[in-house]
Amino acid sequence: MLQAFLPDMKRRHSGRVLVTASVGGLMGLPFHEVYCASKFALEGLCESLAILLPLFGVHVSLIECGAVHTAFHEKLEGGPGGALERADAQTRHLFAHYQRGYEQALSEAQDPEEVTELFLTAMRAPQPALRYFSTNRFLPLARMRTEDPSGSSYVEAMHREAFSDLQVQEGAKAGAQVSGDPDTPPRALICLPECATPRVTAELGWSASDKPDQNKSCYQQKI
Repeated sequence: MLQAFLPDMKRRHSGRVLVTASVGGLMGLPFHEVYCASKFALEGLCESLAILLPLFGVHVSLIECGAVHTAFHEKLEGGPGGALERADAQTRHLFAHYQRGYEQALSEAQDPEEVTELFLTAMRAPQPALRYFSTNRFLPLARMRTEDPSGSSYVEAMHREAFSDLQVQEGAKAGAQVSGDPDTPPRALICLPECATPRVTAELGWSASDKPDQNKSCYQQKI
C-alpha cells in the first residue's frame, strides 16, 4: 500500500498515512510473540517514515489500539493457545493462568467506533501526531520501557500484570501458611495506574516503612 500511494503523495506534496497499530507493538506480550514481532516491525517502519515524509508534506500516524471487539479470536486456528498442545506442561499451566486475565481484558474491550474516532482526529489535525492511543490503560507500562534503560522494571511489571491470577493464588497460599505470624509484614495490593476500572495486578509483601505512597502512581514507585 505504501509503495503504491507514497510516490503520488510525494509528488503532490500532500498526504496522510494512517496505520492501525497496537499496544502489542510497544510492549511484549507473553504467548503473542509472532503477533508482537509483526507489530514491532510496523512501529519501526512507520516511525522511520514519519521522520522523512514531512519533508514531502506527508504525515504518518499510528493508531495505537488496545483490546477491541472484533472477530480476531474467532478466526484463530485452533483457538487461543491452540499451538501449545505440544508444549511442556508448565508452559501450558502458565498459559491457563494468563488466559484468565486476558479474557478479562477482552471483556473490557472497546467498540470499533471508538477507535474510528481516533482516525478522524488524526485526519483533521493540522499537524497530526505520530501516535494516537485509544486507551491510556497501558501507557504507564509503555513508559517503563524507556524510563529504566536496563528493561528490568518493565519486565518485572509485565510479568506481574500477565500472571496476576497465578500470583494472587500463590499469595493466598503463602498467607494461609503464615497466618497468625506476628512477624509477617502487612500485604498491600497494587493496581496499575490510569485504569478505566482499577483492578488488582499483584499482591506484595511490604514492611510498614516500605508501603507505597498513595499519592503517587504505581510506575513512580518501586515496581
